[in-house]
Amino acid sequence: MNIGFDSVGILGPASKNRGIGNYTKSQFLKMAEIDKENQYFFLNTYEADFSLSEFMEDASNLHEEFYFFGKGNFLLHDRINYELVGKVVKRFLKDNQIDVFYMTSPFDENMTLYRKEWFEGVTVVATVYDIIPYMRKEQYFPRFSRAKQYYEMRIDMLKWVDQILVISESVKQDMIKYMNFAPEKIDVIWGAVDERFKEIPVADETEKEIREKFGITDSFIICTGGADGRKNLDGLIRAFGAMPTELKEQYQLVIVCKLSQETVDGFMKLAKESDADGRVICTNFVTDEELLILYNLAHLTAFPSKYEGFGLPVVESWACGTPVLTSNNSSLVEVGGDGAVLVNPNDVSDITRGLVQALSETDLEELLQKGKKRLERFQWKVVAEDTLKFIQDAYEKHEKTNQDLTKEEKPEEIYADKKWLSRLYAERIIGQKYTSLEIWHLARMIAYADGVDKD
Repeated sequence: MNIGFDSVGILGPASKNRGIGNYTKSQFLKMAEIDKENQYFFLNTYEADFSLSEFMEDASNLHEEFYFFGKGNFLLHDRINYELVGKVVKRFLKDNQIDVFYMTSPFDENMTLYRKEWFEGVTVVATVYDIIPYMRKEQYFPRFSRAKQYYEMRIDMLKWVDQILVISESVKQDMIKYMNFAPEKIDVIWGAVDERFKEIPVADETEKEIREKFGITDSFIICTGGADGRKNLDGLIRAFGAMPTELKEQYQLVIVCKLSQETVDGFMKLAKESDADGRVICTNFVTDEELLILYNLAHLTAFPSKYEGFGLPVVESWACGTPVLTSNNSSLVEVGGDGAVLVNPNDVSDITRGLVQALSETDLEELLQKGKKRLERFQWKVVAEDTLKFIQDAYEKHEKTNQDLTKEEKPEEIYADKKWLSRLYAERIIGQKYTSLEIWHLARMIAYADGVDKD
């Protein structure tokens, strides 16, 4: 098979170097590494100087093409340009004889709204990481919000794709319950832990430097959350403050994530009100190296999120040799299972109960070993193998269903060049300056859409 995949999940502004970006990059690198029978075609619409091949020892089966759609990808976002976008996509599919096209992040606002007619004869699959905004509409979609309309258009798009891959059974059941998707249209490929998370020896001097930098003086509980209320950091701070005094004197709570100063001040105020003044630390942004060290030094990870599509901090902690407390809901109970202390994230007293249980009543080494056993399932090789299996199944099903419906592609009338060029001119006169190289990339993309060879 020739497998094409878009770049929004790897390079989109909302994904790059974050959860979805790291997931998609690791997933496709591992697929291309273990699968030399199929060819992979990367449709890059974001960064001309980015090369996925640079992350592979053998990239002989990975092919990359870049098309420039203007600063901020404005040509991808405006419906007036869908005809142009469609021509590029169809030309990409035809020139590379794509059998399967993979939407890497269909709900990303930086991705164009694909149309079914662009993919005639091509099997289309997509990854869905969660449907949190749809389940929490009051929080994510203000009344009469365009964001809600946008999101629902993406749901409609997913209705016509051939197969949807999700990262937990919880996400699958949510899509069935809240969006009325057929169970047979959704397969679970799970998530995995990045290979950089592992147990490492931490030198005394390194530990001293880390502790001094962040003000950590005692054994500590780590939480790698986020400012989103769903991560439940306020509930964790309250629960920590409600622990017995002797435990609070023995342990600190270290919150590791990027936060605004206003949020940090709010958490410090809450800690004081919760009888945990001076025992809660917000590190703010840390480097990958510092995160790895902090995971390895922590006594316990606490991740009582109210909802997750997967729950990376759980598997990252196990990989670093740190036992886990997490929630008894969504994907977290599926991932954590018998390898974690489980709590009700909506009940502060139950989070306190779990913390006390973990810190004073549980054999944490035994709990960690159960977690490591579960970790064997959450590896990129397993994710890649499952993805390939489900892609193959979807392709064979699509071919069987459509074998009698193949039609010859009809030439399209080209008439909109002046419209696209005028949009480009408009962008320039309002101050969006383009370099000569960017102009060349734009001209190349438009010419490619109109049937001129890309080289």
